[in-house]
Amino acid sequence: MKKFSLLFTLLFFVCADVFAQQNVAVVIQKITNGKGQVTKAEYDEFWQSIGVTKRADKAKMIDSMRSGFLLTQEYQKEIWVCVEQSWNSRIAVKCEKAQKKMDVMKAAMNKDQIEVIEKMDQNSKRMIQSASKHEDFKIAEGAAPLKLDVQNIRVIRENLERMLKRLEQVLRADYN
Repeated sequence: MKKFSLLFTLLFFVCADVFAQQNVAVVIQKITNGKGQVTKAEYDEFWQSIGVTKRADKAKMIDSMRSGFLLTQEYQKEIWVCVEQSWNSRIAVKCEKAQKKMDVMKAAMNKDQIEVIEKMDQNSKRMIQSASKHEDFKIAEGAAPLKLDVQNIRVIRENLERMLKRLEQVLRADYN
């Protein structure tokens, strides 16, 4: 699961300086992999690693993260909810909440990015189909399949929910 969290955090944060990039990734990984409430120390470390200290700058960064990285994670969470429902019902369910988030993401993307996001959408739909058939999900040709069973699905969904809660706690202009 740590690889899963790191992959998505690294996709969002691109910095000019490699050291700063590694530092941000480590801090994001600590936030996403943590348990319970985000502490004041974690909150401060997050914002210091990004290099944002002014409240107005934090607000801009928060808006950017909510419309990009966080929206993608929310989409993923909704997909896993549908994967779980499809597994349980043995019917590939329509994932309307995820589709709404996908539509918002597509509307905000330029043409070069849309191809990537559409591939993610296609893979998500294929995964829902696999879950309804109780099959492992073949991500790509030559890659090891992702084991889909009720326990794995539940763990991934719960980890995404926990990660989103913790990200919501850190994406505030002030720690409260």
